[in-house]
Amino acid sequence: MSDPDHYDAPGIPVEGNDSQNRKAEELVALLQSDEASPHTHFVEARRSDSNDIVVLDVEPEVPQNPVHDIRLVERIAVVFDHEDRNTPEPLALRRGFPKETLHQNIILEETPRSLCLHEEPYQERRLRWTAGRFVRRLREWLSQAARDELHDEDQSLERLFLGTPHRIVLPPTLYSGDSSEVPNFLTVVRSEEIDDGLTIVTQEGAPGGEEVDPQFVGVTYNASPQTHGIIQAQPTSVAKLDQFLEGEDFLGVLRERLKDLEGKEEDRPLDSQLIITVRIPKLREESTSPESTDVWAFATKKEISAVGEDIGIWEMKDGEPGGLITTDDSVRGEDTKLFLLNPTQSLTKGRAAELSGAKVSRSHHVAVGLGTLGSQVQTNLAKMGYGRWALIDKDVLLPHNVPRHHLGGTFVGTAKSASIAGLENLSFESPIAEPVVGDVLSARGEETDIDEALRSADHILDMSASVAVSRHLALDIDSDARRTSLFMIPDGRDLVLLAEPSDRSLRLDQLEMEYYRGLVENEELSEHLRMNGERLRYGQSCRDVSSELPQDLAALHSGIGARAYRSLESDSSVRLWRTHQDMSVNSISISARDHLEFDVGGWTISVSAPVIEEMKTQRQERLPSETGGVLFGVFDTERSRIYVIGTIPAPPDSEEWPDAYIRGVEGLQNRLEEISGRTGGQVEYVGEWHSHPPGTDTGASDDDESLFDWLTRHRQKDGLPAVMAIQGTGDKTRWFVESLSKNHEISTSEI
Repeated sequence: MSDPDHYDAPGIPVEGNDSQNRKAEELVALLQSDEASPHTHFVEARRSDSNDIVVLDVEPEVPQNPVHDIRLVERIAVVFDHEDRNTPEPLALRRGFPKETLHQNIILEETPRSLCLHEEPYQERRLRWTAGRFVRRLREWLSQAARDELHDEDQSLERLFLGTPHRIVLPPTLYSGDSSEVPNFLTVVRSEEIDDGLTIVTQEGAPGGEEVDPQFVGVTYNASPQTHGIIQAQPTSVAKLDQFLEGEDFLGVLRERLKDLEGKEEDRPLDSQLIITVRIPKLREESTSPESTDVWAFATKKEISAVGEDIGIWEMKDGEPGGLITTDDSVRGEDTKLFLLNPTQSLTKGRAAELSGAKVSRSHHVAVGLGTLGSQVQTNLAKMGYGRWALIDKDVLLPHNVPRHHLGGTFVGTAKSASIAGLENLSFESPIAEPVVGDVLSARGEETDIDEALRSADHILDMSASVAVSRHLALDIDSDARRTSLFMIPDGRDLVLLAEPSDRSLRLDQLEMEYYRGLVENEELSEHLRMNGERLRYGQSCRDVSSELPQDLAALHSGIGARAYRSLESDSSVRLWRTHQDMSVNSISISARDHLEFDVGGWTISVSAPVIEEMKTQRQERLPSETGGVLFGVFDTERSRIYVIGTIPAPPDSEEWPDAYIRGVEGLQNRLEEISGRTGGQVEYVGEWHSHPPGTDTGASDDDESLFDWLTRHRQKDGLPAVMAIQGTGDKTRWFVESLSKNHEISTSEI
């Protein structure tokens, strides 16, 4: 005999414990054993075609005045599917079980309430599931529901969906706080059914155009703000949905939406199925403002033409709708059945950042170079919703690029920047990247899209692995943007980051020199730029060569590079990440020191602060005798710049007197060759320096004139200027370039 106070449990009673689902069998055994909790009692076992059902009584802890009507004894039916694919579903069989508690799953009307015990996917929880843990959590859920403690104050007000394999992706405007931005119609751009589950992707706007899925057309409805949990059960028809939205003009709005679709004969939307999206701003309490938005979506199995008849706005004759003089309000959609869709918001930059645990960046970034490292670093950042991007690259994707590039083989022959931007813009509700196909070095002297992108940027990220590009970005671009360089060495073992400070008090070219200085001084980095691996030819041109570089290293460094870039502080940074045979990675920082710059003889001298300090130290140590040494650094003849990054002390065979100094040669050539090798051939001999004794200034003596004449003749062979520095009293240093008449004196205090 049926119990009027309880729903009938699913299935039919069975004798014994021969469940097909092992977990159901385990639960029955526990409830009937001596180890059973005194607060749970076995009632019966049942079975249906596809499920085992265990019915039990649970005695939760209920306060004297419960917030929600949870009784001292609640009858629960736990449904286990035979194949154990779905989470065991507890059904509260009492007809008066409160619907107001959250953490209930969506149900059909007039069916037992479905309790959601866990947020973790069942595929993960299944590995740790035991009957004892399940019973303990079930009783805990009921106790918390009685005290209204299931939902934390800072937890979102979203409801959970169970039993629908169908999903719909909706534009973010449906979730925003501004109802005026919500479109009346949604266009379905894609629908696909896999394993009996339908996934529908939508975008804003009425149907039309070729790139739409004609199977569905979507309409939207904005409801008034409601306290959370307004829809507790799944409406099964348009009429039932109208009843759930009592006090709203849902049916009137739906009729107007369909009348608008009637006029779009060229797109034949009346042949499509209808998707109805209901947007409900949610209140935690009636006196509060909306803090989030609940979005519901349903689809009809009927075509829109039949739906229009079911809600009384037209009659179909010969396949065409005939409008009624007055709406037939006696038909309200009882015959238009609905099936539930589980809605999810399309990706926004903010949501991508949230999912990535990253800070939202709205800054404008420019990526220069989208090769092996650049394509993957920039894509990593874009996927996290990090910034807006202009992507600059002149190259097309070639077959040899594919094994270690973000783009796959289908993009061979396309511009790298355009293809990457196109893919990224498809991922978000609004464009995140703009392609600029071109070479930053070929646009000099012309106003181009490249110049505009660089000028308007907040941050320029150079991943070209080109010294020429890096120098150009540092020195030739009129932009307030902070510059950063990120590159791998040719065989991919090491990653290098050079980042200017926010105020650009150290430029990218100067940080390049500090990087070289670190390679010279740090023995751990002595082999850093020495090429390993074989050069590979991928075409017939003499320049069609590449390097051995595995994708796993490129992927590893692209992850590190993206994280390092978005984690930059305001200070400058010179860092390396080294990979080892045991797959470990260690980070090495190089101290970036200030540079002192001045013009001499048409050249700009940029001297690293440690050079001046080292010259001062060596002079003090050798007093009262004179001393000296060799200067090494980098010439940039295109811009008439000389970078001085280090000194080699006086060789052992040098002669030092209180009034003279003759620099020796022992070991000098080997040391210069070593420095060149450590820096990939970038750093070379620059010139000479020597000190003057106490009480003398930094002016050139007769001996100095002879030395400079020799330097001039020696350097003319290479087409480079003679460079000489004299350290004197008062921590003064005078620099001579090209001739003794072209000089500049600086003080240590200027550093």
